[in-house]
Amino acid sequence: MITSKIERFANLKNLNIPTECPVCRGDLLINENGFIECLNLDCSQKHIHKFNCFFAGLSVDGAGDSFTSALVQECGIKSIAMLLRVKDENPNIYVTAAGGINGDKIVKNLNGALKRPISLGKFLSLFDLKGFAEKKLSALERLNLFSDFYSYPAEALRALALMPVDSFVALEMEGVVSPEVKEGLFLEIQKKLEDMIESVPFFNVAKEELELASRRLEGMSFCFTGKAERSRKELESMTVAHGGSVSAVKKGLTALVTDDTESGSSKNKKARELGIPIMTSREFIDLCEK
Repeated sequence: MITSKIERFANLKNLNIPTECPVCRGDLLINENGFIECLNLDCSQKHIHKFNCFFAGLSVDGAGDSFTSALVQECGIKSIAMLLRVKDENPNIYVTAAGGINGDKIVKNLNGALKRPISLGKFLSLFDLKGFAEKKLSALERLNLFSDFYSYPAEALRALALMPVDSFVALEMEGVVSPEVKEGLFLEIQKKLEDMIESVPFFNVAKEELELASRRLEGMSFCFTGKAERSRKELESMTVAHGGSVSAVKKGLTALVTDDTESGSSKNKKARELGIPIMTSREFIDLCEK
């Protein structure tokens, strides 16, 4: 559980920094990002936050804070796998936690969400991997490591349990460049791996089939930054719709797209150093639409 952030230039002498979690009385630590974090993995607030992320990620209506708090504090549910087993084996627990008929609605909504096809990136994002959203996790789709995920999801996840961290860090991941970030992702997955393996049979694991608008950007990759005629999300969607890919600024990138073409930003500087073309958003849109 994170309760506050210590600013980089704060006068630490004037701060009364707590050493004990107010929820579970576990030890607190100021992590590398300046956040005060509870070290107790069984802290009830951590479980509540985990379930909030899970239900929000699946867009399950009715599963609010009071419901997830009751699941943890009154019903003793601590993992996603347990949450899913209880739904099938004793759905009355949901009714109890929700305080009435709303529990039946949550079960119905959750069952509907679990029937929908789910990709690897989406599945991983449901387990609250600290600092890693679905977009970044989707980069794992292109790794040979997960080539069997859609046929044998549990086995593909189990393979991670035997993988050395150095081997994972050595993998080329689109949009994930820093070795420190890769190591952080690996360690986060390892923490949740057992829960993932036990939970995956409850999901409809299926690769999302994307119908391309055209293939005019096939084999091309783009990075978007700064001002543009359209939102970054829309430009990235256009890239994928026309067969291209979204990437970080690195060797082999087709172009950096920004209307701040003369900007001194780090991305612009890196693109110039690597000899990567810089184009405006209008030029990119014309490339897609003409």
